[in-house]
Amino acid sequence: MNNVNSYYQASANLELDAGPLDSDQRAEVCIVGGGYTGVNTALELAEQGVDVVLLEAHEIGWGGSGRNGGQVICGIGHDPQTVRKQLSERDFNSLYKMGLDAVQILKNRVERYEIDCDFTWGYCTVAYDKKRLAMLEEAHGFLQSQAYPFETQLLKGEELKQVVASDKYVGGLLDKGSAHLHPLNLVLGEARAAQSLGARIYQNSPVTRIEKGEKVVVHTAQGKVTADKLVYACNAYLDGLDAHLDSRFVTTNAFSVATKPLPDELIAEILPANAAICDNRPVIDYYRISKDKRLLFGGATHFVEYLPQDLKSHLRGNLRKVFPQLADVELDYAWSGRMAIGANLFPQVGQLPGHNNIYFAQAYAGFGLGPSHLVANALANAILDKPGHFDVLSKINHPKIFASRPLNKLWVTAGKCWHQLEALIH
Repeated sequence: MNNVNSYYQASANLELDAGPLDSDQRAEVCIVGGGYTGVNTALELAEQGVDVVLLEAHEIGWGGSGRNGGQVICGIGHDPQTVRKQLSERDFNSLYKMGLDAVQILKNRVERYEIDCDFTWGYCTVAYDKKRLAMLEEAHGFLQSQAYPFETQLLKGEELKQVVASDKYVGGLLDKGSAHLHPLNLVLGEARAAQSLGARIYQNSPVTRIEKGEKVVVHTAQGKVTADKLVYACNAYLDGLDAHLDSRFVTTNAFSVATKPLPDELIAEILPANAAICDNRPVIDYYRISKDKRLLFGGATHFVEYLPQDLKSHLRGNLRKVFPQLADVELDYAWSGRMAIGANLFPQVGQLPGHNNIYFAQAYAGFGLGPSHLVANALANAILDKPGHFDVLSKINHPKIFASRPLNKLWVTAGKCWHQLEALIH
């Protein structure tokens, strides 16, 4: 795999047998992008006997699917209220069920194909102040009103230390229906499962151009795929392949570090419940313990959008605020990656205007691990003309962002500053 110096890359437990495309191929469906969305759409289709080819520019999981925080959070988007006006009450209410389905689809996949990815139940959203704790109280009340089928606990003050021992927080919401895992091993296991069912996967095969029409012809440097239908599943790494889709999102950088393995007694002190942790500020810290006892800690810049030259130094400052006792801990790995964000922070799913044989999914806004599995299921059902969640998701309009690529850093900086100001006001 092209090196990104990630802990996940260093601890991957399998290597796919999937070389580059070097011939002309024919398929019912061609998928561009080898992350969760693309791989799971291929797997869903292969389970139904569909002849599918997947093309990945680098290696499976090279992008966000192999670099993220590994947090499997119940839900389908950051804030469904941003799209409420576009949906009927019935369709809007169905988003809650989608959030449940997303996690269960993923868990069922892990079990069915015996994917070794360290799946562990337990996730806690933490609050820095009383205003954000009130938001968690509201969320807890909503889950209870919906008869949420998993255990939840609203923890205040010292109660929170049974999950995370940091003096920075005033409380948290523990959710045992969300989880954490090794994200790269998950997508590699899913890709191997797809291959076992006949899906043809080609790595290191960047798409150079696409001919659209009754048939789509997807060209790479050494070959091409002619298919009846096409799926764009590139997310933040679309890189201008389609102008319509490229204009609907901006990209931002997220980065992570992995400490050296920590002693058992220190882990029991700081994260006794082995839950994944994320705060609920506009720009978050997120962290968890890996199977080999490392603290994996992630975040981003809070105001100006840039990629720090020294990721370890930047994130050490954030880590020190949460766990002062780890101020000087050795950091073995540091890595970064891009994520795609649309104007409404909600996943973009649909068919390309004027081309009803071309489907797409993108812009999960950093909340894609669980939702991508639900979206892949929706895409596969739509391609097969089966009922599913695609009809609701594709109703949501995603506005064009003016000069999304030339002004990318400006829009992301403005968005971060606005959300930080909004948080202070409210």
